[in-house]
Amino acid sequence: MLLLRYLKTFNFDVEKAQTLLQYSLEIRASNPHIFTNRDILSPELESVFNTWWIPSNYKVIIIEITLWFHSEIVPMLTATPENFKVCILRLKDFNSDKFAFDDIVKGFFMMADLRLISPDPNEELADGEVPIFDMAGVTIWHALKIHLATLKLYFKYVQEVSRNTWTWLKMSKFKHFQAHPVRVQQVHVINCTSLITKIMSWIRPLMKPEVQARLNFHAPNTDTLLKFVPREVLPKEYDGFAGSIKDMRDFWMKRLHEKRYV
Repeated sequence: MLLLRYLKTFNFDVEKAQTLLQYSLEIRASNPHIFTNRDILSPELESVFNTWWIPSNYKVIIIEITLWFHSEIVPMLTATPENFKVCILRLKDFNSDKFAFDDIVKGFFMMADLRLISPDPNEELADGEVPIFDMAGVTIWHALKIHLATLKLYFKYVQEVSRNTWTWLKMSKFKHFQAHPVRVQQVHVINCTSLITKIMSWIRPLMKPEVQARLNFHAPNTDTLLKFVPREVLPKEYDGFAGSIKDMRDFWMKRLHEKRYV
């Protein structure tokens, strides 16, 4: 399944898929602080994960688990009509003193890797990804704790290269290439205040034009997101019909534990 995702990213062009995989491995090897030491029960991640376990008659199961202690990264369990996967990213604790940007990025890539080896909602490979960034609770103090090097790494890894720039790779040594085998179709920033607009203006120069063109901003207390993502996909916390964030979070955390040694 993982190799199929690399192939599908470039319409099953083997050469391009191989280059994508090579680039991904190179970035991972050069950034061990983000891509290694990812045992969810290790002391290093105690500040990221907050987990309680009890024994059952058959095995150890999760009874209550929060995805990130101070933030949440929650993939939806239903795809859009276009067969796009959706993931919500938001703060859980608004206290900026507890905001650890590198840990959140590390957690994001842990969840992203888990999703790459997990079946997609429609039991077939999804045709794209739709991240939703909920900016509720974000302040200037959160923004000041963002590490520029880690932010650049995030965008370097996930941004999709233009379909017209394959000349490309061999000449530029991956200069304009993504490393993540996912096609970002839309990006939504919700609960977007004037402060968030200003913060995004600082971040925009790190985004490729193709990604900037897919950005959609939604003001607080509006339902404009529903024009892009139907209620059937969203959790009830976002006026959707797809269950609760907690149920989705628990589903993925159980999967993450099951793949602990993979």
